[in-house]
Amino acid sequence: MIPLASQTLGVRWCGRLLMCTLALLPMLAWAQVQISGTRVIYPATAREVTLELTNKGMAPALVQVWMDAGDRRIRPGADKLPFLITPPITRIEAQRGQSLRVAYVGQGLPRDKESVLWLNVLEVPPSAKAAMAGQNLVQLAFRSRIKLFYRPQGLPGDIQQSANGLRWQLVPRAEGYVLRASNPGRFHVSISNLQLQTAQARTFSNRSGGMVAPGGSFDFPLEQLRGAVKAKAVTFYWLNDYGAREMGRFSFN
Repeated sequence: MIPLASQTLGVRWCGRLLMCTLALLPMLAWAQVQISGTRVIYPATAREVTLELTNKGMAPALVQVWMDAGDRRIRPGADKLPFLITPPITRIEAQRGQSLRVAYVGQGLPRDKESVLWLNVLEVPPSAKAAMAGQNLVQLAFRSRIKLFYRPQGLPGDIQQSANGLRWQLVPRAEGYVLRASNPGRFHVSISNLQLQTAQARTFSNRSGGMVAPGGSFDFPLEQLRGAVKAKAVTFYWLNDYGAREMGRFSFN
């Protein structure tokens, strides 16, 4: 039987050998296809919405597009969602564009609150055999993933009112504290970063961000915070329908 220490050492050396091998290989990486926007807003009154893809590269790109309900590991088409994307697979010539049409073709999404799904754009690099004949290559496919918000008609309020209406609590945990944001509104609120100001004139930040669903809550960790503390105010930055940051503030009583 091989001693555990020897097994561990062997695994480490294998990992290092693999990294060194990849470092020596020519790596071809294309990330040329760009999406026109960081999010898609789909009003329920719309027959369809259009999204533009642009190939900024000097070679054609093959692109596959699909949607998922939140699990990035699921294979394309496995989520049975009431949306149709046209075209689902397309070739985009160099320095050209392609319009994607997204249509809501079914039922099942809530009518009393906004829903969020994810739009995936997978760019497959072209074959490099002709250009790099006889060489070992590492080629990478790039996937972009943006949010699509399905917005029913007649919802009370708007995204700004939902952001300003967030309720905040400072909750102790074994590893520190979390700032818990609760959303009584009907719209998703995406937060990029925030700061907590305490009564002791100290500031603690969370830069990882998160999204607070309608009627739900989200915990933002503050691991640096320890001991007894009294919260004074939260300054947070949320993203509007265009993906731009706006500032919000909540004061504790």
